[in-house]
Amino acid sequence: MDGKDPLLRAREIGLVAALLRECRGILSWSGWKELKSGREGRVFELRHGEKRITLLVAGMGAKRAKSSAKFLVEEFCPEVLVCVGFCGALDPSLRVGEVVEARELFIWRGPGRLDPGPRIVGPALHRPLKAATMVSCLEFVAKRKVSEDLQVSSFPGTVDLESSFVAEVAYREGKGFFAIKAVSDEAELDPSTRVNHWVDSELRIRPSRVLLSLLKRPSWLADAWRLFLRSKIASVNLGESLRDLLFPG
Repeated sequence: MDGKDPLLRAREIGLVAALLRECRGILSWSGWKELKSGREGRVFELRHGEKRITLLVAGMGAKRAKSSAKFLVEEFCPEVLVCVGFCGALDPSLRVGEVVEARELFIWRGPGRLDPGPRIVGPALHRPLKAATMVSCLEFVAKRKVSEDLQVSSFPGTVDLESSFVAEVAYREGKGFFAIKAVSDEAELDPSTRVNHWVDSELRIRPSRVLLSLLKRPSWLADAWRLFLRSKIASVNLGESLRDLLFPG
């Protein structure tokens, strides 16, 4: 799998996503079927000619990102792993719904602890998306804290919870890797405080926590609605961009 168009050349592609709502646009393609739903997450498969795409939706965070990538490698033997979903913008130049490709990875482990992530190897996509620096965090954290540590980056900065950790597994297993994400919140909007009230220690969204937080802080309802609308835009754009990359023409 050399030269240009690595996604086009691959016959077996594994997609790793955290949340089903991130994948609504992707799952709107015709031909998907759900293979299983269990401890590993929800597994979907799409066959298109000689190409098989397997999508695993398994939850947020480093632990699930690594286990999801490992599961796909062991069970489906993809040539390429692609981390898909949402990211938050750190750079004001990035717009909600813009789809980016990570070309530089970092891991944020706490204030003053920004470590280089796996080095991106291989060519950029032949149909280039906007290149981005992606900082993967171990938890939801204020964008301001991440930006303070990301003083110099090669590309506009974004933040997520999974990309660097999927990349670690992909490169260790000798697989190609891409992170293709849609911006779901602009740099000026920081949902971390609210989301931290909605998730448990395993980064699972708990409806009871969401309801309780909104009852205690009614002003958050408007912010939750803004996030919902932005996530719809991001999901649709992600699905369209990824479809164009995998099935051009």
